[in-house]
Amino acid sequence: MEETAELKAFTDVAQRLRSATDLVEAALRIARHACADLDVAAYRQRLADMGEEARRRVDPADGPREIVAKINQYLFVEFGLRGNEEDYFDPKNSFINEVLDRKIGIPITLSVIYMSVAEAIPLPLEGVGFPGHFLIRYAGEGDELLIDPFHQGVILSVPDCQDLLDHVYEGAVEFRPEFLHPAGRRQILQRMLNNLKGIYLRREDYPNALAIVDRLLCLEPNAPDELRDRGILHYRLRSFGKALTDLERYLRLAPNAQDREAVQHNIRLLRHLVAGLN
Repeated sequence: MEETAELKAFTDVAQRLRSATDLVEAALRIARHACADLDVAAYRQRLADMGEEARRRVDPADGPREIVAKINQYLFVEFGLRGNEEDYFDPKNSFINEVLDRKIGIPITLSVIYMSVAEAIPLPLEGVGFPGHFLIRYAGEGDELLIDPFHQGVILSVPDCQDLLDHVYEGAVEFRPEFLHPAGRRQILQRMLNNLKGIYLRREDYPNALAIVDRLLCLEPNAPDELRDRGILHYRLRSFGKALTDLERYLRLAPNAQDREAVQHNIRLLRHLVAGLN
């Protein structure tokens, strides 16, 4: 019952997403699956206070580059945020509350914090779903800045972007302009969730992976791949009836799926298992 209420709270804010503040609340709601006593309102206020602190440092005559430099000074020098290069795949890097408490995170959580602080100034920023390394961008009249919060808010050039790709993909991917297309707040949430899902699956932490897939399905209830993956997770957790429901629905939504035969095989096994439980 408690998880159902938390899923509803996540869905309510995820459907809103009118501001970076809403995005922060949705991200905090993601963390609630692992931190049940997390005080969402307290961390929202903490970020609001940080935004006000950054705003006080900005002069009305400052341009975007000066504002970015002052945000960088506040977040990365004074407050002490940094990218976690030592343990990049620690799930805590994906929880906004943990990033604020431990002052380390991954590109996307550091970007969400940066966008929230910048919104208070106000400096309008948008997410950039760059392959393998989330970024943020200011795109205003006469200037465009591509910012990397994982590396202390450094402003990137196109050659820098290629260097990032080379670091992640070992030279196998060449930079393309579409890599810098903006990511909406909903896409940012989905990317945060997919990061966590991948981490939990690599660890074979199926209960937490299931909690994340449930949230992905709150964003897109008829996503076939997520229904299939949830069915498999239910199977692994021996919730055979739920697994059967999800896998049958997956094939209804994706009747020509490449893995159709394997899924049908699992459905037959599940029907046998469910029948044996009745």
